[in-house]
Amino acid sequence: MTLQTKIEYLISTIGKSKYDSSHVNSKLTSAIAEAREITFKYQANSVHSDLQEHLKTFKSYGKQNKARLIATLEDVQRELNYKHPNKKLALYWLNRILETSYYTDKLQKRLLKDAIVKSKKTVQIEVLEVS
Repeated sequence: MTLQTKIEYLISTIGKSKYDSSHVNSKLTSAIAEAREITFKYQANSVHSDLQEHLKTFKSYGKQNKARLIATLEDVQRELNYKHPNKKLALYWLNRILETSYYTDKLQKRLLKDAIVKSKKTVQIEVLEVS
């Protein structure tokens, strides 16, 4: 199962009135492990000659987003392990992960921002990998 299918499964399972908490906990554990191993790829377009210097900063932002994804999944796991879990909060967090494409959408927008330029400079295209 991919990370997205695991999260979708968790959303459908938690949405039910009764669910097996040990099964959900094991799915969350495997989702967290998969999130730690995943490598995000961003496309960076720029007209600046110092694109490589900017890529270091953007790679740092990518690592922050990956850490945020892992922390959110751990928060969901912690919330569901309470005696009286707040299912709505856990569902909100999981839906937010899917809506933001694992928190990568803002960074990708920022990286593509330079592609729309009115000048006739050549656009550099780089692929940024964050693991």
